[in-house]
Amino acid sequence: VGLGSAKDAVGPGEELAYFIQYKNNASVSLEDAVVSVRLTGEMFDMSTLETSGAADLLTNTLVWSPAQTKALEILEPNEEGQVSFTIKVKSDYPAQNRGDKNFTLKVDARIESPTVPPPLNVGKTANFGAVETKVAGRLAMEAGAYFRDAGAKVVNKGPFPPRVGVPTNFTVHWDLTNFGTDLNEVEVRAKLGDKVSFIGKVKNNAGSDLQFDPATREVIWRIGELRAGAGALDQMPQAVFQIEATPGASHLGQYIPLLGSTEVKAKDNFTGLDLRNSLSPLTTRLEKDSTVRPSDGLVRQ
Repeated sequence: VGLGSAKDAVGPGEELAYFIQYKNNASVSLEDAVVSVRLTGEMFDMSTLETSGAADLLTNTLVWSPAQTKALEILEPNEEGQVSFTIKVKSDYPAQNRGDKNFTLKVDARIESPTVPPPLNVGKTANFGAVETKVAGRLAMEAGAYFRDAGAKVVNKGPFPPRVGVPTNFTVHWDLTNFGTDLNEVEVRAKLGDKVSFIGKVKNNAGSDLQFDPATREVIWRIGELRAGAGALDQMPQAVFQIEATPGASHLGQYIPLLGSTEVKAKDNFTGLDLRNSLSPLTTRLEKDSTVRPSDGLVRQ
């Protein structure tokens, strides 16, 4: 019996398809063969299981017998076939403690028949197969722009609602949460809008210093290493920086684009995969600032 699964590593929420292939290598026909599979791993979402076999969700076991698969009644010499099932990886990790990381999904398959080819003297004919898959981590990020920012103890200057030709300050928050695996080479970057300048750093509690590249107009935060559970089980890695926007006449009645798409990338230490995430651009609509109304961000004369 052999198990087919093309991937060594998968991500949370991904759908997996498993194929259990079997072949009678004996010189006689095998009768009443039974294929069974045992699923082991906290990240299997058993509620998404789809299979033609009989499923026991208490033991996470699947069984295909002649009752479900007629071809298993008699397997002629050299005859082969397969059964299959699909299941999704859970979207959320069951992590509760620091040691809860590096999750794996294991599938053990077995086929057996009461027919025993001569000259063997055993109770039944059986064979085994197994496949193990690593579950990659997930790096979640939130980005928000604020005019009133008591949390960062910053007083932003300038008019709000913003006015044409008059500079207004805003603060941008980047918050990270890491699930499932330890990461390295963690980096966040985003490009400032056309009428926006970088004033300076306010706060950074993780990794190297926040930097601004005048040539590319990008704000860059290199965190480096990030442990599993960072931001969920302990302090959230956060960077805060201040910017200044001076709207032009073309922005009248519109929101000012403050920051382009925020890109975050990392290397997963457990699976070796490159993790990437992208957030929508930020404007003076200031969705995260609960002290303002959406219409306040529209530029006035």
